[in-house]
Amino acid sequence: MTEANVMENLEQTTIRVHATKGMNNKRINVVYCLSNKGNMPTEIQNSISTLLNFISPNNVHVISTPPHIDNDLQTELENKGVNLTFKENETPYFEMRPGKGGYYGEKLAKLSNIEAENVLLLDCDTQVLDHPRKLFEGDFEVSARVGSGYLEFNFNIWNRMFNNHGKTPIPMMNSGCVAFKEKSHIPISHAAIKLLNYYRWPIFHHKRHYDQYALTLASSEYSIKWMSQQEHAFRWEYEPKNTVIYHGAKRKPLRGIGVKIMEVINYVT
Repeated sequence: MTEANVMENLEQTTIRVHATKGMNNKRINVVYCLSNKGNMPTEIQNSISTLLNFISPNNVHVISTPPHIDNDLQTELENKGVNLTFKENETPYFEMRPGKGGYYGEKLAKLSNIEAENVLLLDCDTQVLDHPRKLFEGDFEVSARVGSGYLEFNFNIWNRMFNNHGKTPIPMMNSGCVAFKEKSHIPISHAAIKLLNYYRWPIFHHKRHYDQYALTLASSEYSIKWMSQQEHAFRWEYEPKNTVIYHGAKRKPLRGIGVKIMEVINYVT
């Protein structure tokens, strides 16, 4: 299955269950969540530098979670004029893949702290190449791109998970760039926290994107607009930079091994 197939199927399915408005002329508030781990301290400085070409620092919110950022980065961010806060972790640690773990659910948990109409959630490894207001055009409550890993899922297990929650299955959202309107980020954040803390996730992929599963389940009853490559491009898929948000690192060669493992699992289930 390709992303084009997924989008064609979505166009044939009614998922907009709430009446919504177009762009409401409210300011866009951008939210980052990070810790002093890996490349995030360097990445967020690069991302914010591109973001501030379009958005006032007064509308940029950076939330540090344990292990907290160091004093040097704190000073850098404060000098940029962004809003910096320090919060404790509310969701469990998990390994996305063996040897790579973290509190990935925190970016969803911390959304509920932002009192704003329009909120854009960004990962630290993003570049903002055009005005984010383009991501808020149209009628929706939540907008995200289909996660690339979704195309490798065991769809029987994925769909069963939604059915067990009494929800209509939708594709997994990539959580690295998500636009929320009409304050939808607040109830979605609360629902995601509960899922991350109490739900035991089934296995339908060689990676464990629990934060993205929680975001998708929590958002599935809202009016959704699916982003295109021209709005949110994946660097790891070698997509071009003619986009609003350019996201991520280059694909790792070993990724193909995990894909092959899931092909075997999909065959026998």
